[in-house]
Amino acid sequence: MRYRRLDENGDMTFGQGQGNFFINQPEGVAQLALTRLRLDLGAWFYDTSDGTAWKTEVLGERTQQTRDIVVIDRVRETEGVAQIDSYGARFDPNERTWDAAMQITTVYGPIAVVAPKLPGAVPPLPAPETPDQLFPATELGVLGGTPLTMTPANLTVGPASNVTEFSISNLAAGSW
Repeated sequence: MRYRRLDENGDMTFGQGQGNFFINQPEGVAQLALTRLRLDLGAWFYDTSDGTAWKTEVLGERTQQTRDIVVIDRVRETEGVAQIDSYGARFDPNERTWDAAMQITTVYGPIAVVAPKLPGAVPPLPAPETPDQLFPATELGVLGGTPLTMTPANLTVGPASNVTEFSISNLAAGSW
């Protein structure tokens, strides 16, 4: 197994040749298991059925019975994992965090996998630029410009296949 190393920020490493890879090492399998855990169900455009069901089976309401099973199964199904030797998890309702740690045996040897604050810390949203701004400018991935207005579709009319004209109005000059 050849797996590119990630740095402490989760970014791929470059510039060290073969030193940028885990080659047939338990650390590569552990990193792959963590990467698979951090993938949210439906987030990968290529295969929306892949991922961890964080919102519905791990962190949602009434998930005490399923959260550990989901995490253990996700790690167990990771390529290179032979078995999970031990597992422990901790939920902190005051901090609203959930941590998991496990000792696994890979096809290359044993290693500990620690997954703090799963599925990952969400950075705080930036403060509004003006008091009357309801949402920060980058919340929806849009920077500046005039807000778009939308007219709700008439759901009593069937789909139209003969659209001959389409236009966008109310955009400020120079906005995208």
